[in-house]
Amino acid sequence: MAVFTPPGFYDFIMDLDRDGVNDIEQFLELRKQQVGISPVKKPRSRSNVIRVPKKIKKTRKVSAYQKRFGINLKKLKKAHPRTNISVLMKKAHRMTRRDRK
Repeated sequence: MAVFTPPGFYDFIMDLDRDGVNDIEQFLELRKQQVGISPVKKPRSRSNVIRVPKKIKKTRKVSAYQKRFGINLKKLKKAHPRTNISVLMKKAHRMTRRDRK
């Protein structure tokens, strides 16, 4: 297993030892200064913020067949609770086709 260290990492660590930075908070502040991140965030003005309207999720329309099939399946499930669901679905499908004619 190879361990990769970025170029200049050893020099960075040695610089920390020379500066006498032992505390983690001091290290983080020093690192932020080196990278150029300011510790205090400036508040953004609201005029610059672009608001994107939320997309409304489309709901699919339930067909008349699906509604009738659901009713028939519920009736069969209530009448035959221990029967395999695939058998009940086949029966409900036949009943629905008959009803829809």
